[in-house]
Amino acid sequence: KGEVVVEKLTIKQEGNTATTFSVLQITEVTKNGAVVKFSYDAGSSITSYGVCYAKIDNPDLSNALGNVSEVGTSKQWTASLTLTGLEPNTVYYVRAYVITAMGTQYSESQSFTTASGWPGGDDNVTPSI
Repeated sequence: KGEVVVEKLTIKQEGNTATTFSVLQITEVTKNGAVVKFSYDAGSSITSYGVCYAKIDNPDLSNALGNVSEVGTSKQWTASLTLTGLEPNTVYYVRAYVITAMGTQYSESQSFTTASGWPGGDDNVTPSI
């Protein structure tokens, strides 16, 4: 629990070059956050990359609850981005994306569930009974 690993996701693109997303991992899942790690090979230079997330499957930049992005120009990169401000015990869907001259390209969607947490508690502390 708390980690999802998917390897070798190749996405379809309208244009000449397809981006390959590899090793999409969702780790360090807490009641209000998670870390998303992924690698990509865009085949051409990019302007930015990131992840978008929502409570619905296949989020994109137009319907996501939020996104975390960074500016980049490398055709190949391994990224680690942190999602924050999430709700406890909630299923979220996340997709990695890169923006190139050909447009925005997305990975396949992956889901994870934030930890439930308990009132007044700390995610790393076990309550005593």
